[in-house]
Order: sequence, then structure tokens, then C-alpha cells
Amino acid sequence: MSDTKNVKPAQAALVIEINEDGHLECPGCSGSGAYLHHRVVNVYSRQEDNPSQLTSVFHNGTVNVQNNARGNPSARRDGVSIRFSCELCGGGYALELAQHKGQTEMHWRELSEPEAEWLRSDLERNAF
Repeated sequence: MSDTKNVKPAQAALVIEINEDGHLECPGCSGSGAYLHHRVVNVYSRQEDNPSQLTSVFHNGTVNVQNNARGNPSARRDGVSIRFSCELCGGGYALELAQHKGQTEMHWRELSEPEAEWLRSDLERNAF
């Protein structure tokens, strides 16, 4: 069910796949979606080409709103970044959506090792 024709070359190795049960699969190990945990959601809101933006960070039932222009997957408009950690391979990934010229782009981004480690430890600290 994956479609790589619109994936940017640098991101082609991390294909977005949904399994037959409708679960998002880990881009690192293709493990079942049952083991992929979303931990942090960033929502970036900005008017087209405006240098400033509002960033809403949702984590552990709280929201923090910041006025900064860092981290937005869209160079010019709104964006969303959902950070995941995988129980099976321990990888950390961000599923990112970006608005660009009337199109919505979606891709995986592999997180740096420090950020992936923070997500893994956050999962352990906040396990239900």
C-alpha cells in the first residue's frame, strides 16, 4: 500500500506503510503498529512566508505554546510533526506533514540518537 513516487530522494528509504489491520508500521523495522508509540505532537501555525509562527507542543496531556520558527517541516506554511518510538527496534522517528503550494507533503524523518533516547526513556517513565 506504500507509494514512493512522491517521496523526496533523501526520505525514500523511510516509506510510510499501513498494514492490513490499518496500523502504521515502523519505518525502521516494519514492525506492527501495535509497538509504535506516538509521544510528542508539534503543530506549527504560520501565515504564508511569515518569519514568525506559533508552535503548540502536546506531550503527556499538556500543551505548551511557543512563539518560535524552529522545527517546522514546512518552509513557508503550517506543519505537523508526530514523534514516535518503536518498542521492537528502539528507533525514533517523526511523521511530518508540510503544506507547500496547495499540496500536503508527508514523510518520515529519523530522529537524532539523543532525541530517540529521550523518547524511549519518556515511554518508560510514563508507561501505563
